Amino acid sequence: MMEQSTSTYTEDEEDPVVNEIPIYLSKKLDEELYIFQYPLQPRFLKNDNNVKKSFFKPENQEVKLEVELNVNSPNFDTIKAEDIARDVDSNKDTQKDEKEVSFENDIMDKIVLKSCKAVKDPRKYAVGLYNGKELHLTSIK
Repeated sequence: MMEQSTSTYTEDEEDPVVNEIPIYLSKKLDEELYIFQYPLQPRFLKNDNNVKKSFFKPENQEVKLEVELNVNSPNFDTIKAEDIARDVDSNKDTQKDEKEVSFENDIMDKIVLKSCKAVKDPRKYAVGLYNGKELHLTSIK
């Protein structure tokens, strides 16, 4: 025979509510917010690369960023960068978009980052702003 517990223990006693805040769901920026993530670099490394150009196609929800490489860095291999630029520029005839692969200074001094959809249904995600009193959430595209 199993004994029934006479304890009045509830989950709320172990995990009490410490604060209640109002949460607002905003639809004002609903069609305007996108999330960008470039996960190939550890957070602790500084990113001293500058965006030279950006391209945005809102209908296709595509973004391209042309990022300048620091050719003066002691870790930058100039010979390899020249080889890559020469190889890419010599194959221009086989490329779809010459602007994307041409290097004006005969050295690979930039990279192009192109967006892709990371999730099938981004409506499951939101961006939030907490101002210390209330939380404002907007779904992302």
